[in-house]
Amino acid sequence: MPCNLTITVARVSDIPEVKSLSDIMFRAAYADFLSSGQIEYMLENMYTEKSFADIVSDPGKALFVALEGDRKIGYLSVCRDGNTPSGHPLFHLQRIYLLPECQGKGYGRDMFTFLVNYLKDICPETKFRIELNVNRRNRAVRFYEAMGMYCSRTEDIEIGEGYMMEDYIYAIDVDNR
Repeated sequence: MPCNLTITVARVSDIPEVKSLSDIMFRAAYADFLSSGQIEYMLENMYTEKSFADIVSDPGKALFVALEGDRKIGYLSVCRDGNTPSGHPLFHLQRIYLLPECQGKGYGRDMFTFLVNYLKDICPETKFRIELNVNRRNRAVRFYEAMGMYCSRTEDIEIGEGYMMEDYIYAIDVDNR
C-alpha cells in the first residue's frame, strides 16, 4: 500500500463523516445513469447514519475507513453471507467507495487487496468467495474485472417507490492456503 494510505476499522465516532463522504461518493458514482430521485431515495434509505451504525455494531459485518494521511477518503464494508452452493464461506462486499479526486491513484486496488487479506485472516476455511452487486451501467465493472472478479449472474431488485437496482453480481473465489 502507498505509505500515505491507511485503512482502519470504523468507529461509531466515524459514522457522521462516513455518511457525509457517502453522500458525495454515491452521487458521483451514479449521476450518469440513475435519476436524481433514485439517488436521493437510496441515500435516504440505504446510506444513513443508522445503516452505518448497524454495520459497526454487527459482529458479522465490518466497516473500514480509508485515509490519505489523516483525511478520510473512502470506505468499504463487508458481511458474511452464508455459504456458496459448494459449501464454501460467502462474503458480500456491500460497499467500496473513494472520493472522485482520489480515484486512479491505486487506492481502490489497495482497498480491495486489504479486504481479501482481512478475510483470509478471519476465515479459517481453505476457500471462500466474495460477491458484490454492481449496477450494470457502472464503469466500476472494469475495476472489479481488473481485481480478478467475474460476472456470475444478473439480478434486478425492487427497492421501493418504483425504483430498481439492475445489477451484475460479481464474484471472486479466493484460495486461502
